[in-house]
Amino acid sequence: MITKVSLENFKGFKHLEVPDTSTITLIGGQNNIGKTSLLEGIFLFYDIGDPAMFMRHLSWRGINVVSSIDPDIVVAPIFYNFDFKHNLKIAVTDAIYKVVMEVSFNVDAVDRSINIDLADARGTIPQIKSDLAPQSSYDFKIDYKIDGQDTQSTRLLMNKSPSNLNVHFSPGVIKGLPDKMRNGAIYLGLPVNTNADDAVRFAQLDIENRIPRVINFLQVLEPQLKGLSSVTGPQQISMMYADIGMSRKIPMAFLGGGMSRLLSIILAIATVKNGIVLIDEVDAGIHYSHMAKVWEGIGKAAREFNCQIFATTHSYECLQAAYNGIAQADMAHEFRFIRLERDKQDIIAKTYTHDLLGAALSHGWEVR
Repeated sequence: MITKVSLENFKGFKHLEVPDTSTITLIGGQNNIGKTSLLEGIFLFYDIGDPAMFMRHLSWRGINVVSSIDPDIVVAPIFYNFDFKHNLKIAVTDAIYKVVMEVSFNVDAVDRSINIDLADARGTIPQIKSDLAPQSSYDFKIDYKIDGQDTQSTRLLMNKSPSNLNVHFSPGVIKGLPDKMRNGAIYLGLPVNTNADDAVRFAQLDIENRIPRVINFLQVLEPQLKGLSSVTGPQQISMMYADIGMSRKIPMAFLGGGMSRLLSIILAIATVKNGIVLIDEVDAGIHYSHMAKVWEGIGKAAREFNCQIFATTHSYECLQAAYNGIAQADMAHEFRFIRLERDKQDIIAKTYTHDLLGAALSHGWEVR
């Protein structure tokens, strides 16, 4: 279990230390303070070996089209002040190990080249036009320093042509990773159409005959729920359907955003067993009157599947519900609330235990 996280030169953080996290860590703070960025930083740390690791944050923020394919547009936003000159570092610590991920832009590796199609050369020397548009390659070096071991490295290569950006990892395997890193993480952004991801996770749990437990958790919001199905339509698009005792099953979306949100959360927790789930605005779409039961369910699911939860919220009602629901799940000793605050130009993390959060709420202190 992660007990400490630090970010350096990542997005809006010149340096941030979060010194005390637990099985369930809820993160609060004002707008644009970095709550979502903290989740994204943790996910980036665990997204080892995926060429899309630097680009996911764009789609999570709703940016599906970029005006340029230059790395300074695609990748620079994850560096503090858009500055490649200072290395990005993410460190994760638990009771046993500390692993530091460091990302550096290898300026010396930048070269320029062109693609030459020899298919029509027919044995002759191909003619090369001097005005062919050049390609540029960019090299990001990613080092992992694991306690007691030598630094291990891999490279992310970005080859830019006039019309596209090809990204791939150079050969290299990071060895000796702690179990939690190998088990990975799931990031759940703001509620969107997540039917495809939910259907894949549902199928995995269905094979393992674990759907009854998922239904038990969902009955917190819909007591009439009797069953779930994943149905693939004519265009090979999968959708989740619910049986609530009507003459036929209905699309899960018809039960409201809260049910869909809770389904995504529970499916993620169950399928990333022994891993991490990162939930941005956990209470989005869920009525405040149900939130305590939802938190109770999240707490019980986290314990059952040995999963660590990081979540964000803006809501005072969500904090109160988390305090009550986590207590009902008997997880009070495994709960932390982290409030991000500005201290001049820096962002700092203040930690509240379950008891301290309860005291703050009872006195009406502003801790969101």
